[in-house]
Amino acid sequence: MEIIPQVHRIERVRGANVYLLVDDTLTLIDTGLPGNGKRILAYITRIGRAPAELNRIIITHNHIDHAGSVGELSAQTAAKIMLHPADAEITRNGDVYLSPNLEGVQGWFLDRLMYFVPLPTVKVDQLLNDGEFLPCLGGLRIIHVPGHTPGSICLFLVEKKVLFTGDVVINNGSRLSRPLPYPGVSVRQSENSLRKLIDLEVDTCCFSHGKPIVGNASPKLHQFITSPPSTPLWWRVTHNIHTLTLFALRLIWR
Repeated sequence: MEIIPQVHRIERVRGANVYLLVDDTLTLIDTGLPGNGKRILAYITRIGRAPAELNRIIITHNHIDHAGSVGELSAQTAAKIMLHPADAEITRNGDVYLSPNLEGVQGWFLDRLMYFVPLPTVKVDQLLNDGEFLPCLGGLRIIHVPGHTPGSICLFLVEKKVLFTGDVVINNGSRLSRPLPYPGVSVRQSENSLRKLIDLEVDTCCFSHGKPIVGNASPKLHQFITSPPSTPLWWRVTHNIHTLTLFALRLIWR
């Protein structure tokens, strides 16, 4: 589905939303859960482009519902895999790999889930740092927003005024919400990360979970960032455990 010209959300993928930026070459933002590779490549073909044109795959953070199909796509295309160094594993000889995040509640579930759905080791081609620009649709800015994971990033298409939030902001339909913080990350750090988005002039806001806001997204985003969380952390943890349990059962018994 084309959200605005040249910015697509690939429908019917499992896990987090997957976005495709259509320029001279193609850029993919996240890949969803394992098993989405064929559907993503089929969508590229359906819009009249070729899988060989997929130039880069950007991972907003290293959770399975975002990076689960990166191995499949890496094996079938020549796309470069990119993410922030804080979510990567760097070996002694300097090789960089995408490693699953096994910290906290989500990591505990993922560690056990990997017995049933093992994730391949995927080599990272390029590390993305705060403030960098990628040559895509007039400039794609990298914004490092640690909190949900140490290497979480948002992406901002400057000319088109499109923000891709990853899991830093979640759209629940009736309201926007915050994700669970990474263990050891202070609430202050997470809120400071959110405030890095407050001065952006955002027309379209694309979430990893929930429908995009198309048109004049800045006021709603600004109101959310400047308002404290409406639910206590203990409730969010309990809700997250319930959600993760259902997610794990669906993935195991698919």
